[in-house]
Amino acid sequence: MRAAALAFLLLAAAAPADKAEQDALSADSRAAALRRDADAADDRARTARHSAIELARRIQNGEARVSTIEAGTARLERMRRQQRAHLAAQHGEISRLLAVLQTLSRRPAGLVLLEPSSAVTTARVSALLEAVQPTLRDRTNVYRRDLARSRALQTRLDTSKRQLLAANTDLSLAIRQLDTVQTDLRAARDSLDREADEERGRARTLAAQAMDLRGLAGAFDDGVSTNSRRLAPPRPVRNAAPLPFPYLRPAAGSIVEGFEDMSHVGVRARGMTLSTRKGAQVVAPAQGRIAYAGPFRTYGDIVIVQHPGGLLSMMSGLERVDVLVGETVSAGTPIGRMGSLDPELYLELRRDGRPIDPAQHVRKTGGDG
Repeated sequence: MRAAALAFLLLAAAAPADKAEQDALSADSRAAALRRDADAADDRARTARHSAIELARRIQNGEARVSTIEAGTARLERMRRQQRAHLAAQHGEISRLLAVLQTLSRRPAGLVLLEPSSAVTTARVSALLEAVQPTLRDRTNVYRRDLARSRALQTRLDTSKRQLLAANTDLSLAIRQLDTVQTDLRAARDSLDREADEERGRARTLAAQAMDLRGLAGAFDDGVSTNSRRLAPPRPVRNAAPLPFPYLRPAAGSIVEGFEDMSHVGVRARGMTLSTRKGAQVVAPAQGRIAYAGPFRTYGDIVIVQHPGGLLSMMSGLERVDVLVGETVSAGTPIGRMGSLDPELYLELRRDGRPIDPAQHVRKTGGDG
């Protein structure tokens, strides 16, 4: 009887330990599965990030191409309007000459018998007709030549408009594809973060219980530092040393204000300002970490990227931001888009807190000025 009671007590004591051990093993198995899922998700995210960079490059090239074709189309349209006005003037002159000739040629022959003096006039009219006809032929030939040129110009204009339509179609497609990739990246990141946080909390709890029995542990711990860097008072450096990495122009566009240019309010620029297309794609100019991303006073959305070697890029004037603080980006990673009302992107490049001229280091994209 005593032996049976002892066995019962041992079994009762062992049951919680076995249950905790099973829970710990189950948590460990789930953690391993989560790691595999996380690795697969990382691979997909890496592929998606590369796709996003390539699509952003296509978009910027497409924006530059559309701008170039638009400028060419506008020039052809101006030429076409001028040529039409010129042809209309030529046509008017020829019409007036023809009207005069027709009037003179209809002079009745019997009038010579009634008015003998008119014979001299008729002879003069005939001489005038013979003299005017070569001029009329020359002007008609010039008109035909200019008309042929006008038709050729219209053909070029039609071709340019078709090219513009195709370029805009390609650009819109690339923008939609990038939006899809970025949406998938955000959704996958948010989903994995929530799932991982929940599973890590559960795994730590179960592992803590199991450690008391079997010394097992299984936990995940990660975090991203979001400490901000305080910028030193700017002391511009025009002739700075070369950068240790390629530096891209963050958006396709032309420079409307350069480094240390005097602004309309009498302040020298600490960076450069680009005039861009409406909704232009903005990318990270170089690899680094997002130190700030969001609105700031009246400057629109601002993105600050910390680069290796004490370098920092600040871009302002964006309407939309597609990155988060703490995120690591590569050169060409899409970080946001410009607005639709006179969009201008301000780019400031700093080394150890001192502004340097970005135009000396930036690599142009196609069609930039």
